[in-house]
Amino acid sequence: MRVIHNTPAVETQQVTSYSLRKQLFISTLAALGAGLTASLTSFAFMMILRVAAGVPTPIELFGDHLLKLLPAAKFVDLLVRFSPNSKTAPLGLALLGMIGLGTLLGALYAAIVHVKLPRTGSRPPLRAWLTAGAFALGMTVVGEVLFWAEMGQNFFGLPIEWATLATSLSFLAGFSLYAVSEATIGSSQRRCTWCGRCGRNGGTDKGTAE
Repeated sequence: MRVIHNTPAVETQQVTSYSLRKQLFISTLAALGAGLTASLTSFAFMMILRVAAGVPTPIELFGDHLLKLLPAAKFVDLLVRFSPNSKTAPLGLALLGMIGLGTLLGALYAAIVHVKLPRTGSRPPLRAWLTAGAFALGMTVVGEVLFWAEMGQNFFGLPIEWATLATSLSFLAGFSLYAVSEATIGSSQRRCTWCGRCGRNGGTDKGTAE
């Protein structure tokens, strides 16, 4: 009986044996998964702020903003179309749109940061943090520009100035949480050592008996 040990060179070749197509496919799925997770985390945080501080969510602000732009005939048509859930159904669609957009932004983030698999470390590089910061700031600015006229509302009856400030801070906090989640989740994808030849995690046999 003879035991054959894999050398470090063979192990390295197995780890880096991804084809370009397979690497792109896995990286895209990982980026979309990170974006989806970050979106759900951010939405859950904003719902907590809604319950605890009366701050409206971006979905509700989007609904209020859209209603002011719709003609009366179109508004009535939508009420009939979504009846009997004329309020919850549009909000649900807006929620799906928000989560879908956040998921796609995960792929954009990965493309900018150049996230590739397999990874050799778990700490986000400086480029990842800078990109995450730009994402958080950009989304906050976009939200405030779009919903500035609606940001003065609060479910606890705060004055307009304080309500606007609270909504603005909730945007910054929620979108920052999204960006940080995106950076940390994307960088926590550790090196994959799965080898398609042996079909086991680790990708290397300690020994093969002949």
